[in-house]
Amino acid sequence: MNKFTVGLSLAAVLAAQAANAGLHYSSPITVSGTVAYGQVRAARFSADSKQFIGCSAYGAVNTYSTYVACSASDAAGHTLYCSTYNPNYYVWQAAMSVNESSSIIFNADSHGNCIYVYVSNTSPNL
Repeated sequence: MNKFTVGLSLAAVLAAQAANAGLHYSSPITVSGTVAYGQVRAARFSADSKQFIGCSAYGAVNTYSTYVACSASDAAGHTLYCSTYNPNYYVWQAAMSVNESSSIIFNADSHGNCIYVYVSNTSPNL
């Protein structure tokens, strides 16, 4: 082999490695009883049209009212929804931080109130 062929082969190998660099983790949406979890990106690119997960938060200037709602649906069509008015500050902040790199876990009580919201934004979720 000549130097050009070796160099070209090495460049191809390095390019393939760079294209697949970094840890990647994908977790489909799971809904089980009063808990739902999964990744926003995994839901978005799932093979079915049923999976979704997300949270939203509302807060108005000059009021003391805040609101959090989370919802999810898995591939089997099981859904969970919760909402809470004037939640704990940290629950509100967690809901506010949801983005395309989010992994979300949330729990609802028997009345449909959000009692736990966990959000992790990390590169392996992309």
